[in-house]
Amino acid sequence: MSYQVLARKWRPQTFDAVVGQEPITRTLRNALAANRIAHAYLFAGPRGIGKTTTARLLAKALLCTARRGPEPCGACPACRELVLGTLVDVIEIDGASNRGIDDIRTLRENVRYAPARGRYKVYIIDEAHQLTKEAFNALLKTLEEPPAHVVFVLATTQPHEMPLTVLSRCQRFDFKPIPPELLSASLERILREEKVEFDPAALPLLVRSAEGSLRDALSLLDTALAYGGGRLDADSLAHLLGASAPAQVRAFVGALVARDGAGALEAIDRAAREGEDLAVLCRETVEALRRLLLLKVAPRLSPPDLTAAEIEEFRAEAARLSEDELLFVLKGFVEAEGEVRRSPHPRVELEIAAVKAVRRPLAAAIESVLAKVEEVEERLRQMAFLGGAAPSGPVQESLIPPEPGPRPASPG
Repeated sequence: MSYQVLARKWRPQTFDAVVGQEPITRTLRNALAANRIAHAYLFAGPRGIGKTTTARLLAKALLCTARRGPEPCGACPACRELVLGTLVDVIEIDGASNRGIDDIRTLRENVRYAPARGRYKVYIIDEAHQLTKEAFNALLKTLEEPPAHVVFVLATTQPHEMPLTVLSRCQRFDFKPIPPELLSASLERILREEKVEFDPAALPLLVRSAEGSLRDALSLLDTALAYGGGRLDADSLAHLLGASAPAQVRAFVGALVARDGAGALEAIDRAAREGEDLAVLCRETVEALRRLLLLKVAPRLSPPDLTAAEIEEFRAEAARLSEDELLFVLKGFVEAEGEVRRSPHPRVELEIAAVKAVRRPLAAAIESVLAKVEEVEERLRQMAFLGGAAPSGPVQESLIPPEPGPRPASPG
């Protein structure tokens, strides 16, 4: 049997198995249990988070011949054929390649025919926003009043590009990026089920690279396992992604915290010579600085993907910075991330950000100046309260009492 990629092998086969979309799957399960099926659905959201999978699960549940409750049985002929992609009553249409008015006219002709097996025919239109304006106009009437046996599911990553007349005819569900903790837990479960040896330190890098997409995470995992010879290693994964290894990122951040300009520039030089993506290094630096900020300001919000030893290491780094210093450095690298991506000289942009961070203003001096300003403002408020006019000259001069004049001569 040929190898099946992880994203296909681990595609959810029940609503309960869909990761990170519980409000949507719960609504659909309740609708199935109560037999309150809409004639048209719109699934919107970023790529790789479960839109098409959920559409297939809805079709599977509608056509399952042995369903007891909202979940499909997974064993009847209809369920098995849908998994294999041979169920004739589920028609998947790629909106990017079947986007013209002639394609929609063909669809309108076909919806009149009764389903071959079950109660429903389900049309899943993927990347629906790619349909032309004429195609949308041709679809409107059918979408609003389809035959009783037809259910439409439109999936899109760009709902704002679809006509309002189409959006208003659909029951809309907005899919969200999968939270990092759920994504990490899912990847760890799959790795254990696959009996793959893995380095736990690799999971955070994999999760951040996937940006909330389980499909992207599994595709990256497939590539990483091929690169690592069946093992997932943090350093190998970082090299594969063109990123800096976690230890190198921590060393770079450590140099910034210690005001070690030479060490920070040497870290950038090493990353550039090893062919690492400097934009990724900047992004990883932002994430590391954000963790320092969380541990300093709100320790209970510390990232769940850190080990106890890593948390202590980050806390030690955070203790060396005041909140003002940390905010200054973090803001600098957040701004630098966009510049590094756009600039023809990304290394220079990153080096500028590093030098600015090393030469950050002294928080103690800032706090001293603020304290003096607050003291002067308070004295001015007290003078205004006592009925005196606010001084027009320098505050210092107005607060110095006048020299006493000569006393008048006493009468002799």
